[in-house]
Amino acid sequence: MTEGLTGSEIEAVFVEALFDGFDQGKEPGDLTIASVMTWVYVVVEDHR
Repeated sequence: MTEGLTGSEIEAVFVEALFDGFDQGKEPGDLTIASVMTWVYVVVEDHR
């Protein structure tokens, strides 16, 4: 699922997932990470 993403883009996924988890008052789970990764992948692909 991370194919085509740089290391810094993958890092951004986890940082954003941590913020989302904080906003929800819980640790980010697989679903949160997958949701953020999908969003980041779409944004990255739009800018390439």
